[in-house]
Amino acid sequence: MDGFSSAYAPGVSAPSPLGFTPYFVFKMLRYLLQSKKVISFDIAELNPSLDRDKLTAGLAAKIIDFVVMEC
Repeated sequence: MDGFSSAYAPGVSAPSPLGFTPYFVFKMLRYLLQSKKVISFDIAELNPSLDRDKLTAGLAAKIIDFVVMEC
């Protein structure tokens, strides 16, 4: 989750204003999952005590949903 821009994922230990957008990550995930070479993935670096309005947790949930639906 540290790779995302802090605008989308404020609940991480090292927020970055120049990180990835969800649009880019979902596009990249679609490409990678279509290759049929992905065997696992995980969500890391989510800190609920730093999360503002559960933005990071919601994004993590959307990523999990996306991966499950694409597989």
